[in-house]
Amino acid sequence: MAKLWQKENQSTDAKIEKFTIGNDPEYDLLLARYDVIGSLAHIKMLSSDSVNLLSQSDQATLEKELKKILVGIEA
Repeated sequence: MAKLWQKENQSTDAKIEKFTIGNDPEYDLLLARYDVIGSLAHIKMLSSDSVNLLSQSDQATLEKELKKILVGIEA
């Protein structure tokens, strides 16, 4: 499977990939929960009365979807 940063018809030597990427996917999964929790806090702040950059409807939609993601991470 191609990486997001990979150009077409380009491959990375396995040794280079192991050295530069290593266990990143495992660490990403460990941090993902906290990333979602932080995003939930930001949504709350952006929809607060003092900031008011997100409507209540948008806040509810975003929170619902992020909570689904959180459930998937914690499963």
